[in-house]
Amino acid sequence: VAAALGGVPLQYLELNSYRWLTAGSRCTPGSLIVDPRQCSSTSGQVVPPNPGNSITGTTLPTEFDPQWDHLDPDKDRDLVALINTMQLCVHKENTSLQYYPVVIPNVFITGVRDNRNTHVYRDPNQPNIDFYLHVVGVIPITWAKFLNRKFILNGSIPLPMYQPEVVDRNATVTRDLNVSVPIVSYVRAYRNPADGGNLFDPDIPVCEDPKIAAAGCVLMTLDYYLHPTWPEYRLRDEVEWGRDNYTRLGSEQPFQEGSFNIHLARRAVGRAEGRGYAGPMVATDVPAEVSIQVPAGVQNRRPVLGHPGCSADEASPTAILYTTWTFMDQAWRYLCNEKPECGRDCLANLTCLGGEEYFQENFFLRSAYFRYDDGGIIPPVDLQYEDCPNNCCQDRRLCMRVHDVLGYEVPYDSEMMLVFGGKGYIHEKDPDTGRLIYHSCERIPTEHLLKDWRSCMETVLDDLWRYNLLTGKWEYIKADSAISITTGEKMGYPLARYGHGAVLIEQVDGADDSFKRLYMYIYGGLGPQCPNGGVCNDVWRYEIPFAPQAYYPKYPDGPWLRGNIWTRLKDNPYGG
Repeated sequence: VAAALGGVPLQYLELNSYRWLTAGSRCTPGSLIVDPRQCSSTSGQVVPPNPGNSITGTTLPTEFDPQWDHLDPDKDRDLVALINTMQLCVHKENTSLQYYPVVIPNVFITGVRDNRNTHVYRDPNQPNIDFYLHVVGVIPITWAKFLNRKFILNGSIPLPMYQPEVVDRNATVTRDLNVSVPIVSYVRAYRNPADGGNLFDPDIPVCEDPKIAAAGCVLMTLDYYLHPTWPEYRLRDEVEWGRDNYTRLGSEQPFQEGSFNIHLARRAVGRAEGRGYAGPMVATDVPAEVSIQVPAGVQNRRPVLGHPGCSADEASPTAILYTTWTFMDQAWRYLCNEKPECGRDCLANLTCLGGEEYFQENFFLRSAYFRYDDGGIIPPVDLQYEDCPNNCCQDRRLCMRVHDVLGYEVPYDSEMMLVFGGKGYIHEKDPDTGRLIYHSCERIPTEHLLKDWRSCMETVLDDLWRYNLLTGKWEYIKADSAISITTGEKMGYPLARYGHGAVLIEQVDGADDSFKRLYMYIYGGLGPQCPNGGVCNDVWRYEIPFAPQAYYPKYPDGPWLRGNIWTRLKDNPYGG
């Protein structure tokens, strides 16, 4: 599979699960039906779903889901039983924690590895390598409680609080976490003193692949960590737009008809690469994990490189700084009714507002559109779906109080940098020298210079990104277009350009100076699609979604204006 993905290092692929389709015969077009939602056998002997380890006779787990009555303190013995029977290990090629062979999403272990790659531990002689448990993203409450007991930690994975020092007993998942907790030891088992006492290990084992004595056709589910040679857009070109033999499995949502919808999980924090280190994760952020499914043995075509998906390689873009909404001036005033008893958690905890009866005060929130609201806070869909933005929260009203129209959670008083356009380059190498075309095209002999290389693989961009200066996190902006009042059609989007100007404009309501909207205006620049020899003379306005959706008023008539919209203004007739 790594070879099919153009030489992606093995560390960026990990086996999530597998399913036997046929025994005694290889995968052939005649034995498989490849469908966007399933891959089933049409001939041959069907093998049981999980043949397990035929050498030892054991059956491998198919999911990680520790379950016990975690709200009842008297059921602690059930948790201890789970801890004693469910043994974890670290992926042999990267930092993922596994209940082998199941990868535990959003949970990672860093530390030093021995030369045989059998254990991960803390080495006093290498103090720069942390022996840490990392949780990046949202995990179930039961997972957090299990891991807090499975490891002896110098701290803990935080649980959601109903109020300070009081755990929210109704919560089923954690907040969106980005925590790293030092590991003291790994708990193999809790035992009575008469049985020899507890078994605490100073290290964590590395997962070993069992020997499976079997031959046939296997359907493998793989987790792929985005690598620079295969960014998101290239992956989408191959998997989604190319309609190859991949199907999406890593999401709770059903398939949208006619779409593959690749799933992107949370970003992972890790450490340096190399033997004795944690894995492929670099000291900053590792791009999102993607779950794909491929039938082993099916031939995949060579992909075509799509749009570069990395904002860090841009040159000559525009960037503005803005600050997200505040609690007192916007959240408490407009969404918590300025009630003294409402704290900073009043967006998701409606107790101070009378519970769900609060929604009956608004014609839109009490409408039949929300009759199936399950009370969830997390957006059911993300930007990989056609109806997100604008409908990322679907019918979840609490979600709209926390997340913007793009489905991103909006923090209070956070400085953001908004970046549009600029120059970039396609990450392609000369197969003869291994050098990037962008950096070496002028030294390539004319007879070896391919037609596609004459631009040195440079490209002009039209994408929009924002950067959180506090957390160091990039977020892709999938912008929408305003509707023209004269034609009823979408106005479109700014053409790709660089060297343009941009300014931040704040518009305040005349009757209420606390209610405001933020806009970025851009003008001019240079771009290959602009008229007048590539000189742009158009003016565009982008409304910045600096607050959650519920902050913006919804009127009975007209669209719900929640930001994230490009609007074309009057061009400058005198040039760019």
